[in-house]
Amino acid sequence: MVSLHTFLDTTGFTGNIPLPDVSTKEKAQRYIGLDMPALNSKKERFLNTIVPQWIQKAKQNKRFITQPM
Repeated sequence: MVSLHTFLDTTGFTGNIPLPDVSTKEKAQRYIGLDMPALNSKKERFLNTIVPQWIQKAKQNKRFITQPM
């Protein structure tokens, strides 16, 4: 595998390569286009609606585990 540095050296490129600032998780998420408020809202809705249904069904089927194995 050839590194970018080695490749640029062999081609004679000496200019700067602009790189995005992904120094934090938030900046990286923003850079790749994640809409975190929307995703967090969907997660919250899932946890408040779907998970309780799963728990209820597991209890009805006597498969709900309250203590670790």
